[in-house]
Amino acid sequence: MSKVIYKNGCLEITQAKDKTCYWAYKLPYYENLKNFTDLEEAKKYINNLIKEQEVK
Repeated sequence: MSKVIYKNGCLEITQAKDKTCYWAYKLPYYENLKNFTDLEEAKKYINNLIKEQEVK
């Protein structure tokens, strides 16, 4: 099972079980699902999703 690295409301970053990549997405339906090999890039992506939510 993957490990949750970061959670902000309905947005999450999880680390793959084999620790080779990170998944960033919006719950509950894994919207905006994207794969990253760098945790910092995944965090930037989540922060951009947060900014988009604030604008709406």
